[in-house]
Parts: sequence; C-alpha cells; structure tokens
Amino acid sequence: MIVRKNTFQAKLVEQFGLGVVLDDVDDFPKKIECWWNKFDQKKYNEGCRRFIDMVITDMNDFEKKLVDLYKKNQ
Repeated sequence: MIVRKNTFQAKLVEQFGLGVVLDDVDDFPKKIECWWNKFDQKKYNEGCRRFIDMVITDMNDFEKKLVDLYKKNQ
C-alpha cells in the first residue's frame, strides 16, 4: 500500500509493515526505491498475517456483540 502520512491507513501500514507512508508526493520516487531495496518478503507476509488476524478478531467481537444485543432484545 502507498498511503499519505497522518491518516488511519498510515497507522496500519506502519504498524503492520504493509507498504510505504509518504510525507509528500515529492518524496514518492525516493520512498518507493528505499522500500523496494529493503523489502523483506517474510516480514511483509508476517505483517499481512497479523493484520488479517486483527481484522478477524475485530469482526468476531463485533458479531458476538450484535448477537448478544439481539438476544437481549428478544
């Protein structure tokens, strides 16, 4: 992913190592080249897995809360 700094997506990209965060579009070529040269497939895959696990956990928690709310109101 290529995202702008100071966004929610930037926080995710930084936390999970999912791509490049740009301060300014002017630094785009330099940032991409630096990311490409330092790219580690294993770390990237691990970050993707951690992100997916977080999303699944969040979805399961949300679903449980909805079911509990539904049952409470029956």
